[in-house]
Amino acid sequence: MIDPDSEYDQLTKTAEFTIRDIFKKYDLLGGRDLSYDEFSAFYTTLGYTLTEEDFNTNLLGPYNSTATGLTINGFLNFFQDSIKKFGEVEMI
Repeated sequence: MIDPDSEYDQLTKTAEFTIRDIFKKYDLLGGRDLSYDEFSAFYTTLGYTLTEEDFNTNLLGPYNSTATGLTINGFLNFFQDSIKKFGEVEMI
C-alpha cells in the first residue's frame, strides 16, 4: 500500500484510489467530510470503537478536517499513518 519507490512513504495509486472510494461510500451526507457518525461507522467495520471525544482529539486535531468532520486528505493521511504504525497486514 505504501509505494516503495517514494522517498516520502506515499500511498500507491491503487491504495489511494481504494481509500478515496471508501471515503465516498461512508460520506453519506455528501458533505465532503466524514462526521463522527460516518467515521465511526467505518471504524466499526474494522473492529474498533471510537468515542466522539477521541474522534475530535485524535483525528480532527492532527488531520485535515473541517469543523464537522475529516476531509478526504485527512482520511488519506490517517490511513498512511496507520499503515506506518501498524503495518500493511493489519490494515488490510
